[in-house]
Amino acid sequence: MLEIINYTIQIIITILGFIFSYKEFKKALVSKHWLRFTGILLIPVLTLFSILFTYLLGVEQSQITNELSTKLKVTEQELTTTKKFEYISKLTPTGSEQLFFPAISPSVSFIPKGLPEILLGTYDINERSDIFYKCDNESQKKYVKAIDFNPDFPFSYLAIAFCMKEYNPKKALGYAIKANEILEITTKIGGHDANHDTAKSILTNLLKELSDKK
Repeated sequence: MLEIINYTIQIIITILGFIFSYKEFKKALVSKHWLRFTGILLIPVLTLFSILFTYLLGVEQSQITNELSTKLKVTEQELTTTKKFEYISKLTPTGSEQLFFPAISPSVSFIPKGLPEILLGTYDINERSDIFYKCDNESQKKYVKAIDFNPDFPFSYLAIAFCMKEYNPKKALGYAIKANEILEITTKIGGHDANHDTAKSILTNLLKELSDKK
């Protein structure tokens, strides 16, 4: 608003300068004072250049301000996203912050509520601590339930995508893409669980396989 007022004042001054110069110009022509004539002509010209320079400078400053504002918004969004997925990045495929070996047994009474409880019975763990998701009907129902419970947990999408790749590759691709979107975020957060990197690697091959089936 202040810039508009400033430009308006300068334009008015320039117009008045031209009017004044025109009158003086006529006098200079009559009196044939060429030096005076040149000086009078320079006044509005220099004023006009001053306005143009001020305007261009204002445009440049405005562009710089807009760029900084855009960068700040992007940074704020990245910080918000990081904060949102920081907890998710620490979760293992079992839905817990650690590999919950007792979770394999339904007789264990201290299974944490939430994702670990929902995913109970959907996976096997070998001696090397590798997790293998099951693809029976009951397990697939639990993956969908886990997605409803926490739509930011990537392993549920990965598991059901892997299970559906043979009989519904189009829907499986949608789940795989969603898992990949989340893992793109979690694998960039410091201190994330290593299983997120493993899942990302598996998804790269799964996405290619599913894309070829389209």
